[in-house]
Amino acid sequence: MKKTLTLYSLPSLSSNIKSGARTRKHQLRKKMERNGVSPSEQVIRNLLNYSSALAVIKTRETGFVNLVMN
Repeated sequence: MKKTLTLYSLPSLSSNIKSGARTRKHQLRKKMERNGVSPSEQVIRNLLNYSSALAVIKTRETGFVNLVMN
């Protein structure tokens, strides 16, 4: 059986995928800037509320713990 993917080829494949994602993200950002697309006030308010309710705590036993407080 022919191997098409090996552990040695994973790093190069991974970097190709990452660079492709960055290129697509950059193209999308440029397109949004051209069209004047921006998030609504409600979306911005929701993000700010979420960020103020989020607490990230680092513990020795489990690492990072994310808490969302209501």
